[in-house]
Amino acid sequence: MKANALFLFSGSRRSRWQSWFRRKKIATIMLDNEAYANTGGQESGMSVEGTVMNMAPKGKVFPKADLPKVAEASGCAYVAAASPSRPGKLGKVVRRAILIAREVGPTYVQLLSPCPTNFKTKPSETLLSIKTREKEKRFKQSEYISDDARGFLSALDEGKQSGGKQS
Repeated sequence: MKANALFLFSGSRRSRWQSWFRRKKIATIMLDNEAYANTGGQESGMSVEGTVMNMAPKGKVFPKADLPKVAEASGCAYVAAASPSRPGKLGKVVRRAILIAREVGPTYVQLLSPCPTNFKTKPSETLLSIKTREKEKRFKQSEYISDDARGFLSALDEGKQSGGKQS
C-alpha cells in the first residue's frame, strides 16, 4: 500500500491523530505558520507563548504544543521538525517521511514557516526570522526514527550501495 501525503496547516486535526493510532501508512506534513493566519491573526496551539497578534493583543498565555512529541507518542515511525533554513536537511526529512510511510507506518514532519502577514514582517525576511528562532532556541530541528524505520532506511541504503543487487 502506497502512502498518501496529507498537507495540513497550523492547528488541531483529530483525524490526523486517529490515523497515527491506527498505524495508517500516511505521511503528514504540517506547515507550522505559528498562527491561525486565515482568520486575521489568531493565536493557535502552534503559537509561541507570549506571541502578540491581532487577535491576541496581550500575548498568548500558554506554551506552544509539542506536536513532534505527540506524533512520536501516537505511534509515528518517523517524526521530524525542520525548516527551510537548511534546505538539504529539509529535503532529506520529507523524502524519509514519504518513503517510511509507504513501507513502515505513519510519519509526521513539522515545517516551520512563520506567517509574515500576521507577524508583520516582509516575506523576504521569513528565512531570517526562522534562523533567529533557531538561534534563540525557540525552534529546534529534530528527528525521531523508530527501530522499524531505522531498519528500513538501513536496508534501503544497503540496496543503493550494492547497486540494488541481491546476493
